[in-house]
Amino acid sequence: MNDHASKDRNQEEIVELGIHQDPSEFEKRIADHIGRPMAKIRKAGSLPQDEVAAAATAYFENACELLSDSHLLVAHGRPQRAIGLAVLSLEELAKIPMIVNTWLRDVRGEERAWAEYWKVGGRHKPKQELLLAYGSRIRTEFDGDPMSDRKLYEFYPLKELVEHLDRFKQSSWYVDIREDGIHQPVVSPADLEALDFILALVQERADSFEAWHGSVRRSQDFLDQVVGNRAHHKWSSYTQAEVAADILYQAVIHSASEIPDYMAFNAFFQAYHRSRPSKRVVDALSQLITRIRSRLERVSELPLLTSRSLRLSKLLLGAASREDIIGRSRSRKLLAELA
Repeated sequence: MNDHASKDRNQEEIVELGIHQDPSEFEKRIADHIGRPMAKIRKAGSLPQDEVAAAATAYFENACELLSDSHLLVAHGRPQRAIGLAVLSLEELAKIPMIVNTWLRDVRGEERAWAEYWKVGGRHKPKQELLLAYGSRIRTEFDGDPMSDRKLYEFYPLKELVEHLDRFKQSSWYVDIREDGIHQPVVSPADLEALDFILALVQERADSFEAWHGSVRRSQDFLDQVVGNRAHHKWSSYTQAEVAADILYQAVIHSASEIPDYMAFNAFFQAYHRSRPSKRVVDALSQLITRIRSRLERVSELPLLTSRSLRLSKLLLGAASREDIIGRSRSRKLLAELA
């Protein structure tokens, strides 16, 4: 085909797609914005501690937004799209231990640490596998402790789940033509059950990660701690959001078992209340209860996530009713506000 014929054919294709040859200034502006130059994705070099901290917090915040969007889709009757966002949220959370572990290996003198990190790049399966490995280590360390029967998490991904997770995600977005027919993104009862499990699994990890990565300063403190430069009790001064994150972390670990450990959580809360400004702790507690209630309203169709969130809520409400800890007037005022 000569150049002239090729040009004519291209013009025909443009017409078929509904794209005309005389764009307006508005259309040009939109096209220019979408096609604007962007910095290339980084694929080499080491990151200093401050950039690792900033990246960890950015990953955490994006994971939480994806998780919240997934909840909203469930609430509005679009669970098939919620599946994709739930898996994306899991992958974003998995980037946190991935980048932290790489930085730690580099600090310890492993020359290939960052090269191996960039080699993995944007591939999804290594992130999913890392979350599996992380969960397995945690489960071995905590579950079935004969002294306290303490759990850090209730839900853990099996290897078989991770092997097929990306396919499950893709099926929530696209129509596929398979040998047995056309497959559209629809949700069966079994799919909904799987979505519930994934959301519950990701949610409890997001709730606990907030204490470590809810702010860049917290991520910095966390990195200082893992290399022995800062003890946990000497972390930076605490904002209300950071206080809420600390309380939520303890609520997560004390509500992972079928029956929440009210005694252990109340002991933590009493000691924590003494070490921080009382108003900030009470306001953080109120913020958390409101947040979990809002979550419960959105995910009422998902029994696993609802049960998990209810146990969190019961621990937090129990703390709010402890007049001996936060004072009678503050307790009654808080409970009245939440009624």
